Amino acid sequence: MLRILLDCTRNLDMNPSHEPVLVKYEPDQIAQYMREVAEDKIIPRFQNLKDHEINTKTGPSDLVTIADREAEEDLTKLLKDIIPGAYVIGEEAISEGTAVVETLANETAPVWVIDPVDGTNNFSHGKPTFGMIICLCQKGEIIAGWIYDIPGGRMAISEKGAGLTINDTQTKLPPAKTDLADLKAYLSIKFVPANLREIVSDRASIFAEHSSLLCCAHEYLNMLEGQRDFSFYRRTKIWDHGAGILMMHEAGGFCRNWKGELYNITDDQGGLISAPNEALWHEIRDRLLSGI
Repeated sequence: MLRILLDCTRNLDMNPSHEPVLVKYEPDQIAQYMREVAEDKIIPRFQNLKDHEINTKTGPSDLVTIADREAEEDLTKLLKDIIPGAYVIGEEAISEGTAVVETLANETAPVWVIDPVDGTNNFSHGKPTFGMIICLCQKGEIIAGWIYDIPGGRMAISEKGAGLTINDTQTKLPPAKTDLADLKAYLSIKFVPANLREIVSDRASIFAEHSSLLCCAHEYLNMLEGQRDFSFYRRTKIWDHGAGILMMHEAGGFCRNWKGELYNITDDQGGLISAPNEALWHEIRDRLLSGI
């Protein structure tokens, strides 16, 4: 795996001259950390959670478990030592107010973003559709990403300009289908504005299949392996989508927000469509959103 070299500035205490500092890390090392933390903090809790180890955040369906919190704590400690001066933010730290999304707007230092258990609802209910996601951002761009299918063992690693591997195999998207009626999609309308949900659902009936796994990690991996053709989301949190967007681009795909703009890592409400190519993206977008 290519070793990335980053030109970044450490914090002022570490680098008072403001000189750019060349730092490096090994992508496979991050993948190994993910496996180790999952083995230690997540897998032993799968189908073994006690009632007091599951809590809610914003509502009854927004769950967090002891595994989420402990895995994020461990990953945060590990990642802080990889690139001096880098920030680390995690989904649970943001939820608890100990980290802020605004950190992503930092103009110099890289930012690690962690989703310790993606698909927490599935995990909490004993369903093997959950994973772990990490991405690395710098100057507003996603420059590296990792997605780990914990129950299935799939590990995807992507670096900007260096392609995508799934379980160490270079991976590209398969040839795209040409007929909308043949497409299978991951389509989430949960956060679509209430006045548009019925319209979008009705328009989606043209597709051969559409569903949601409630787990972005598995949805992106399955798209990258050709099991689904595209995805459609309204809410686009960086910890859910950052790594997957980079992987889709590196595998030959096309990802844009609902307006057709590049994904903004600080915007979680712009919507997102990920497709195999630009032409099909426009067909899907027009089918689902034209006139609304």
